[in-house]
Amino acid sequence: MDLISRLTTNTTRADFALAHQQQLIQLLIQHFPAKYHTLFATPQKTAEDTIEWYGEISGQPVALNALSEQQRQEIRDALDDDLKNLKEQTALLASQQRITDEERHLLDTASTLPDAESIYIINGKPIITWWPRTTPLAPTVAQVTAGSSAAAAGAALAKISPKTRHRWLRWLLVLLLVLIALVSWLRGCFDINTTPSINNTSATAVATHSTSTMTATTNTTNKQDNLTTNK
Repeated sequence: MDLISRLTTNTTRADFALAHQQQLIQLLIQHFPAKYHTLFATPQKTAEDTIEWYGEISGQPVALNALSEQQRQEIRDALDDDLKNLKEQTALLASQQRITDEERHLLDTASTLPDAESIYIINGKPIITWWPRTTPLAPTVAQVTAGSSAAAAGAALAKISPKTRHRWLRWLLVLLLVLIALVSWLRGCFDINTTPSINNTSATAVATHSTSTMTATTNTTNKQDNLTTNK
């Protein structure tokens, strides 16, 4: 293996890689194409407590930041695609229960897009040191757009004068009072205690009609009796 870089400060950043390097390499060899087998550099801790990173590819390592802007962008785009494919394949393996949850976590953690300072190029191939990434990722376009929209909405509300806001509140209060009055009126119209019962009214009408009929019949009978007596 060839030495890529050496660091003497903040060496605890390499603790995760030191603990999981062998397991990561085994997973990459077992489940992924050959180009992934040399993608991650191997950390070694020296007797002086420095961290040295080694690669399986022979050649002179060149820091990504030492390249031209166009070269850097091309390499980062290609590396981003490779890491996305690695994550997708990891998810597929997990769904097929071919790897454990712990192994999936390791692969997902290692395949996070690294800092530019962590990337070196050897014979045209990228190799990642200081994995996994420990600094926050830049916000995505969707997150930036959402944040900008929220800020714009807040600014628009702030531009509304207090006088205008008070006018809106007055109209809302008026509408609320009208709504309350309408509900109260409707409740009064349909209150069962004040609305006469249809059945009671019908019964009263029938009873009145029956009484009138009986009275008329009695009067007719009396008249007939009187006529008979007179004869």
